[in-house]
Amino acid sequence: MPNFHYVFEKRLEPRCYRHSIMPTESDRNRLFEAKDKVRRHLLAVIPQLTEEAFGKEGRVIPKFYVQGSWAYDTCNAPCHDGQEMDLDYGVYLPVSTWEDSGLPPQTAAPVYFKIMERALMPLIQKEGWALVDDKDTCVRIQIKGINAHIDVPLYVAPDAEFKRLAMEARAHLAKASLTADMALAESEIDEQQWHDFEKIALAMRNGTWKPSDPRKVSDWFNTNVQRHGSQLRRVCRYLKGMRDFHWTAGGPSSVLLMICATQSWRGFEERDDLALLHILERIGPMLLGPVYCPEISDEDFNRIKEIERHAVKNWADTAAVVLKGVINNSRMHQLQEAFDKLQFTIDHRIPTAPELVGVDSTPASIRTYAPAIVPQKRHEESRAG
Repeated sequence: MPNFHYVFEKRLEPRCYRHSIMPTESDRNRLFEAKDKVRRHLLAVIPQLTEEAFGKEGRVIPKFYVQGSWAYDTCNAPCHDGQEMDLDYGVYLPVSTWEDSGLPPQTAAPVYFKIMERALMPLIQKEGWALVDDKDTCVRIQIKGINAHIDVPLYVAPDAEFKRLAMEARAHLAKASLTADMALAESEIDEQQWHDFEKIALAMRNGTWKPSDPRKVSDWFNTNVQRHGSQLRRVCRYLKGMRDFHWTAGGPSSVLLMICATQSWRGFEERDDLALLHILERIGPMLLGPVYCPEISDEDFNRIKEIERHAVKNWADTAAVVLKGVINNSRMHQLQEAFDKLQFTIDHRIPTAPELVGVDSTPASIRTYAPAIVPQKRHEESRAG
């Protein structure tokens, strides 16, 4: 029986699926260079702009943190034209900046957006980037030359945390014989400092403030990766790659796929193909109803429109049937059909590489693998990307 593990994952093998969907080193470097330019620029101009807006006492130095898919290492390269890599780069200001301004909360949030967009515009024009000003939860910067953007969500955090960070920076400088401004300007929030932040709120463009703690998703996922192993992270990356192949836009969210995969997880040593199959056979029904993860929040993470849920379930069920058939029924001397099926159903970035297919040396493990019952396909119209 064929073993397709190396088709999905093989260390130092650039043709395997995991490598083919990961961002290139060049694109990653260019995206993070852009992120560093954003940080250095905002550190230079935000103190002046906040002093102009709120007076000398309102002058603040922002803090920054990389969050989202880059924080839990599941960011994929785009699959189709029009898709982009996303880097979430949170900006944090002390809450007193807004509490002491005298502005009502519904006005303070839009002012935050205006200050940030005004601050970023000279850099955006200099670099030939583009500003997207219609996102409800962030300021978006389209990066020139790569299919990527930087989302800058705007947060506030308690003043005590900022004062503590400043004291730590000055103590560090005293030992290093540097200036306090240099330490504050060049340091992002480190992992421990970020976890000490409490009562974080996200500014919304419509004037509201949303309690939001982006740490919870990364903490929850990274804890589960430590518990289950790196295969969980790889399978989540595969699911996102499959989603991007099937939907040029939309489809199940990355966090929804991560939650469904983690809640139905079973690991298979050195068999990413079986681990992915196990998940695909189980997430279809999950995608029809509410999906909760109390370790993150009490919200329903399934935001797929009701009218589209059966189409999404059918996507997962069909992929499970195809992958299972490929694993169970392929013949080692006739693998082209297997790769055609994988590329048509899973992702066209699956390599055609028969030499990466091995022979399962433990057939008993396959015989004891309990087959899932996949419901009959519904005959109804569905939207495909």
